[in-house]
Amino acid sequence: HCRNFISMSPFLSLATSNSEGKCDVSPRGDFPGFVSVLDEHHLFIPERPGNRRMDSAENIITNPNIGLIFFIPGLGETLRINGKAYISRDPELLEKSIVNGR
Repeated sequence: HCRNFISMSPFLSLATSNSEGKCDVSPRGDFPGFVSVLDEHHLFIPERPGNRRMDSAENIITNPNIGLIFFIPGLGETLRINGKAYISRDPELLEKSIVNGR
């Protein structure tokens, strides 16, 4: 059910906090399926152009604990996932982040 929900979701909210506990929630979105389920314990959320702030990334570096809420417009249900995040430079994963040649 969770994999299917993620594959149909065009939007999620990413909650992070810094080492002092100051919280931030950042919207992430693209066409449904933009988040990849890599295995039973790992998701890949590609970086997309946004407000050009790095709040989430900076927070993840100092405090990897995150919360995600996935949404599907028109559906009265959400999917919440909590866990730990890291920033990846894996070329195979970064290839999945390319949009319009960037």
